[in-house]
Amino acid sequence: MLKFKNDHCTDSRRDKQRDQGSALVMAVFVLFLLTSVGGALLFLSQNEVKMSKANMNSIEAFYMAEAGLEAARAHLWQVNGLGDFSDDLEARKGLDDDISLIDPGAITPIFDSSDQLIGLNGVGDDPPLIAITVAGRGSYAAYLTNDPLEARNNEIDLNDRVSLVAVGVGPDRSFEVVEAIIERRPLIPMDPPATITVIGPPPVVDMSNSAVKEYIGTDCDGSGGIAGLYLPVVGTIGGSAELSAEAGINTNPDYISGTYSDEDAFADLTDPTEPTVVTGLGTIDPRWTKCEVWQDTLASLRDKADVICSGGSCVFPNYGPSRLIYIDDDYALGNTQSGAGTLVVTGTLTFTGNADWDGLILVVGEGAWILKGGGNGVVSGSIIVADIAGPDDIYGTGDDCTGGTDGFGQGVFDESGGGNSGTHYCSTNINASNQKPYEVVEFLQR
Repeated sequence: MLKFKNDHCTDSRRDKQRDQGSALVMAVFVLFLLTSVGGALLFLSQNEVKMSKANMNSIEAFYMAEAGLEAARAHLWQVNGLGDFSDDLEARKGLDDDISLIDPGAITPIFDSSDQLIGLNGVGDDPPLIAITVAGRGSYAAYLTNDPLEARNNEIDLNDRVSLVAVGVGPDRSFEVVEAIIERRPLIPMDPPATITVIGPPPVVDMSNSAVKEYIGTDCDGSGGIAGLYLPVVGTIGGSAELSAEAGINTNPDYISGTYSDEDAFADLTDPTEPTVVTGLGTIDPRWTKCEVWQDTLASLRDKADVICSGGSCVFPNYGPSRLIYIDDDYALGNTQSGAGTLVVTGTLTFTGNADWDGLILVVGEGAWILKGGGNGVVSGSIIVADIAGPDDIYGTGDDCTGGTDGFGQGVFDESGGGNSGTHYCSTNINASNQKPYEVVEFLQR
């Protein structure tokens, strides 16, 4: 019996030792498992940090490339304006007499030992439109080519479109390439054919009773603009409309257009025998004689406007020739609101005699221009008047373009007040106000 008891105790000790060994193995396994999971989580966390950092760097590089794109668009607008793009493309050809940048996707960066961008592969010897520019933690540069439809290396632009290719560099050599196809797109399809253009049936015209006013059709008073260009002082549609305008001269205005200082300064813009029309300079675009075209034009101008106002009040944007102000109502322009750009008024525009304006003024809708109040203000550009509001004389209702002649009602041009103010044709101001900076028609991230 004693031997049995000793064997039983020995077995119990062995079982206990076996259990302790199993627990130790299990503890080591759990510790290994926890260490492995912890290591994996640490690895994933580090990878996520690296990926997040790389993504943020890439985003910074993209924003740098976009900054380069906008800098290039603004610079091209400043140096080219409404001009043809061909001379700008010619200047991008480099010493090899060809535009080398054919594939924006093949552009690669060249860095120095400090990770600064010092050059680019894939652009040949093309001079950049915007040289490498450091900004914050990154840098950008931009190049000009023709648009792909005309072949990038073609320096002759025929469709008013070109391509801007910009590169951006962010931290840790992150690099992005973006491209925008831009287009010259005027707000109005052609320059006005007269200093004052009144479209429609014989208008109500009263050009002066109170003081001497000055009307000039010679481009920019002969001291700027296009040398030798002169247009009618008042352009109308049809001979009876011309006679109506001439009858409104009264006694005081001074008016001159090139060599003409009599009624020949007034012209029927559709009559090829008129002195200023026979040259082709005072010929109206046939589209302007279609009321529906003006409806579409107003809708487009409203869509592109910097400011849209109604209710008789308007806060004008900062002075600038490319500003587009659309007033969907009657409006009175005070002396303190002199400005520049394109001004559209669909109701009656009352212009104070001391206000100046450089650019294009469209009184299209109800078609009534009234000048009153003393002063020596000058409109340097052009004025267009057209009544397309229909029988109810309220623009924007269902009867627009349904009354009068071909949809046009009787326009009003009344300057019987207004002191010694004047209206001078100036193509420079018209062109500056006739187009906003180039429109982006396509954007690509390479």
